[in-house]
Amino acid sequence: MKKVLAALLAGVMALSLAACSSGGAAASTTAAPAAPAAPAATQAAAQEAAPAASTAGDPVKLGLFYEQTGDFAVNGERHYRAAKMVIDDLNAKGGILGRPVELVTADDSSTNAGAVTALEILMAEKVDALIGPGFSSMCLAVADPIKEAGIPAIVSGTSLALVAEGTPKNWFRNLPPDDIACANIAKFLTQKKGFKKIFVLYENSTFGNGNLEFITKSLKEYGVEPIGTAMFNGGDTDFTAQIMTAEAAKPEATIYFSASSADAAVLVRQSRELGVTYEIQGSMQFGSSVTFGLCGDAMEGIYAFQSYNKNSSELAGQFNDEYEKLYGEGADHFNGWVRDAILVVADAMERAGTTEYAAVVKALSETKDFPGVIGPMTCDERNELIHNVSIVHIEDGKYVVQDLS
Repeated sequence: MKKVLAALLAGVMALSLAACSSGGAAASTTAAPAAPAAPAATQAAAQEAAPAASTAGDPVKLGLFYEQTGDFAVNGERHYRAAKMVIDDLNAKGGILGRPVELVTADDSSTNAGAVTALEILMAEKVDALIGPGFSSMCLAVADPIKEAGIPAIVSGTSLALVAEGTPKNWFRNLPPDDIACANIAKFLTQKKGFKKIFVLYENSTFGNGNLEFITKSLKEYGVEPIGTAMFNGGDTDFTAQIMTAEAAKPEATIYFSASSADAAVLVRQSRELGVTYEIQGSMQFGSSVTFGLCGDAMEGIYAFQSYNKNSSELAGQFNDEYEKLYGEGADHFNGWVRDAILVVADAMERAGTTEYAAVVKALSETKDFPGVIGPMTCDERNELIHNVSIVHIEDGKYVVQDLS
């Protein structure tokens, strides 16, 4: 199995579209489509990935919180695609611990209540580990039952509330947390760009409110205070009032914090239509290929915080090429973190020699320099696995990484 993981870490993922759609020996008779459908939130989870003939024994079940419906469905589709792609590859190479791997999904409907329902479905399926939820407020909604169950989980919500006192010690995060993101954004805007007049436009959510706090603190460390702020609600379709409030303050730059690629795209398009004169610095969603695809040329000139960049490593480039070959679009952090989450869990199970919850949690806590497409993963005292960041400038339709030294 070490050879299996070595092959995976080298990025050798020889997959085909036929492999992605195969049913095989999955427990469910139907596999989720590549594009989101709209089943009821209580629909039984589907075991989707077909185990290879070379594997034997009871399957290792990995449970994925899948935003199949709701405001984050465009992101959830990418979560699912990456999970299916990686698990198909794992099974082609012998599975985990010599056992087939099944992908079990549950639609969390992009809501906190939906996440609770999805967790109930996944736990009823007796999954061996959880992948997700992918958003901070949804993570917090299921924190207590995940803690009580002791099940290993890899989450990607970036709020520091996820590592506060009392939160699960059996979950781990593999995206850069908000405090690290904001520290780097503040340093870049003040020290590299020399900006002193900065406005903050943020989403009214756990993500947005937390980032407002951290960016304010980080800017103050460089002697800068926001000249103003404006709040918006996720899912709104008209941000004219907030954008013009920012423009009226005459900032050199405005930082946009949005947890949704769909909202980020609307913010960008409307900002261009309104002819704003300030530089736009976006949060992680603004560096996503999802937002880029929704905005096109309107993205030109934007700065964005980014956790995944295909040019950051050979492994990241290989993953992007394989994902693009399968799905006709480039990879981003939405599929990158899922890919890394599954493989770091697989590695922990191999090192533990079992899927027993406590043993896998212990192995995850001992993770060191595990190669991922988001970045190398080493677990710290907060159960953070990722410690690297980047900021990009969109030039001629390409992401150009900025100097943060």
